[in-house]
Amino acid sequence: IAAPASVIGEYIVTASSALMTITAQDWQAIVLNGYVVINRPNTGIFYWAGNTAVKFKRFPFLSYSAFSMLAYKNYIVLLGPYVGGVKKSRRVAWSSAAEVGALPSSFTASSTNDAGDVELGQTDGDLVGGLEFNDVAYLYTQDARYAMRYIGGKDVFSFTKTGSEGLFSRYSIANTPIGQVFLTADLDVHIHQGGASKSIADGVIKNHIRSIMYAGSSSKGTYMATNPRKKEI
Repeated sequence: IAAPASVIGEYIVTASSALMTITAQDWQAIVLNGYVVINRPNTGIFYWAGNTAVKFKRFPFLSYSAFSMLAYKNYIVLLGPYVGGVKKSRRVAWSSAAEVGALPSSFTASSTNDAGDVELGQTDGDLVGGLEFNDVAYLYTQDARYAMRYIGGKDVFSFTKTGSEGLFSRYSIANTPIGQVFLTADLDVHIHQGGASKSIADGVIKNHIRSIMYAGSSSKGTYMATNPRKKEI
């Protein structure tokens, strides 16, 4: 087994060893313009273009990581970024718009790009995760859901609170043909199509989920995925 990964300038050494020896739930991955982008809180954001001869590289312009991230249109969106080692738990930060086939060039707003950030302060909960559905990015805190829409111009995005159900973990969201399904902070299964959400778990299912979760499962190890063949979550 190779030595633990270490960062030298832009490159991460023994990247494959680092990914194998760190527990899988610590890393989050998205795909943007053909690049695989991975993030781990307090470690950083790295990218890979698919060439097996080239290792993962750290974003050279980014000095902080984030609790969670998502791809929305041609942007990378960070939820709860760590700035100077301090988590900004209600902050949403987005990159500059990426050109076709390329990665974003900056997360620092300037007169020549549309990067930016905003604080979501309508509720007290920290940001947990998010996922795009029907051309809108839905961002979840511990106690609310927000719709993030592209509007262009100076503001770039708008943010509207659309629900009061928090998210259990950053991995517990999945899209289906009839709506976005998520595991709420109080361990119920809800679905929405952009407006109010509703529970789709009966009492037996809810009791089963809660008995498993309360037995010691952590939010980091909780995932939601679709099984289209069986039409199930």
